Amino acid sequence: MNHIVKFNAIGGIFTPRVLQDIVEIAYSEKVENINFGPRQEIYLNVKNEYILSFQNQLHEKNISYELDKDEYPNIVSSYVAESILSPDNWLTEGIYKDIFDQFDFDPKLKVNICDSVQTLVPFFSGELNFIASETYQYWYLYLNFEGQENVILWNRLIYTTDIPKICKEIEELFLNNKITNGNQIMATVNENTIFLFENITKDLKLPRFVFPYYEGMVKYGDKYWLGVYRRDYLYPIPFIFELCKLCNHTDIGQLCITPWRTLIVKGIESKDRIYWEKILGKHGINLRHSSNELNWIVDDINSEEIEIKKHIIRAFDKDDVRTFGLVFGIKLNPSKFIPASIIIEKCKTEDNSLPSFDIYYSDNFNPNNPNKNIFAHGIYKNELSAKLLELSKKFFSNLNEIEKSKPIGKNVISKTTSEKIDLDLHQCLSCFTVYDERFGDEMQGIKKGIKFENLPISYCCPTCETPKNKFIKINIEKILNNN
Repeated sequence: MNHIVKFNAIGGIFTPRVLQDIVEIAYSEKVENINFGPRQEIYLNVKNEYILSFQNQLHEKNISYELDKDEYPNIVSSYVAESILSPDNWLTEGIYKDIFDQFDFDPKLKVNICDSVQTLVPFFSGELNFIASETYQYWYLYLNFEGQENVILWNRLIYTTDIPKICKEIEELFLNNKITNGNQIMATVNENTIFLFENITKDLKLPRFVFPYYEGMVKYGDKYWLGVYRRDYLYPIPFIFELCKLCNHTDIGQLCITPWRTLIVKGIESKDRIYWEKILGKHGINLRHSSNELNWIVDDINSEEIEIKKHIIRAFDKDDVRTFGLVFGIKLNPSKFIPASIIIEKCKTEDNSLPSFDIYYSDNFNPNNPNKNIFAHGIYKNELSAKLLELSKKFFSNLNEIEKSKPIGKNVISKTTSEKIDLDLHQCLSCFTVYDERFGDEMQGIKKGIKFENLPISYCCPTCETPKNKFIKINIEKILNNN
């Protein structure tokens, strides 16, 4: 039996000295690799025979951890992108750290703190999502509680230093008082809590999503940053140990973890670059992976999701598929919210039949947009890559419209536009592409609101050109309920 030990890196930041202590203890207890999670945390897989000694050493070093549980989710932030992958604005390193320092409790709700102009860290993957506004030191707040249908925008902007206080108040109402209605929580906090606020005068506008290439040695200003990615998400303990020692030797005071389960080192001096090149070469760390591999969200310790990812990537590489600008997510756990352009979700089955999958895509293919639309239903594993290729082509053929980003300013945002809607759709029998009258078919000049029966006889599938009479009527609510 193995145990999972989790360490939170608040905001995705770890000091090299603390990380070095952790990996030294891990090495002494026969742990071979370290793993980073999608909430910028650290995981270690420790064998049962070594776990007591491992825990004792952590206690001696006064290092906090969780064993085989995730009661306190890590606070996620876009600090990792600050100064290297986002334009300059008022949100600086000092402001991030002021927020982190004022958390006098460990949140049980998932908290995200993000710059609105970066596209490395997803906006809505938390339950309390603070997104920087254009107003200096003020933030939008979006409530996105797991298991609830809607994302709710707080009706006022929150001041920087009040973020921890607001989180604590919301957590008290949600977890202890069992108030789960977002609007009721908002009204109660606004009435009973004294904090600085500004009225919302501008809707949040999602930035055009350009997925940054965050691997390799990259120059910024007169320094370099290094991004390291591993295909299996396993980082050898000896490599991490030497990396921490080199950070200490070259006066680098922090390491950053991304939600993509990678490591970024900022502030490498030009004179020290040769040392980093040597350590990468010594441990055989490759820095030339394609964006097809980098832009995926998979569960932190779910081997099935990783295997599905590998299966699809092999097919993408074979067919030389272009996926730049897209983020893919695999969702085998139905309770999780996945911030991705394209989501592969496992269908529910009551028997041991061959597993099948639904494919969704976000509005405008922007992973930061919580609205999801169904593309295909009941797809088997060996069909996934072909369907994803079709959906990728749909993305590139609609780029002009996609770039017209719409504001996210409504008080209530539906997470999945296809769910809980009693709506008849029409699906192509050949490739399973769905015609939805709410969206029309811009590729063929069909405007929103045109019912399928009113389409011209010459209408055909935009993906495979199957004629209109080869479509079947489906009811999305019945499909989801039956599966």
